[in-house]
Amino acid sequence: MELNEKQLVTLKRLGANYFSHKECCLVLEVDNVKFLNDMKNPLSVAYRTYYAGYYGAMLQLRESISDLAMRGSGPAQMQLIKIIEATASANR
Repeated sequence: MELNEKQLVTLKRLGANYFSHKECCLVLEVDNVKFLNDMKNPLSVAYRTYYAGYYGAMLQLRESISDLAMRGSGPAQMQLIKIIEATASANR
């Protein structure tokens, strides 16, 4: 599926704000079937653009949690421990 530059910028923002793939179709006004197929293909531009936004936002969130945890926030420390455990488990 071909997306123009404006659609790609919007798609990255949608990913960064955790929109579902179906919600992205509605906002971008694109063919649902073609777009959802692209989102299953890690080599597609749409997939890479969406997840660049998604994981970029996750990185910022984790950095914020880590910063708060290092400053002594108990809830942030607990959340950071969960993130560390989930990452360690996924990497096994």
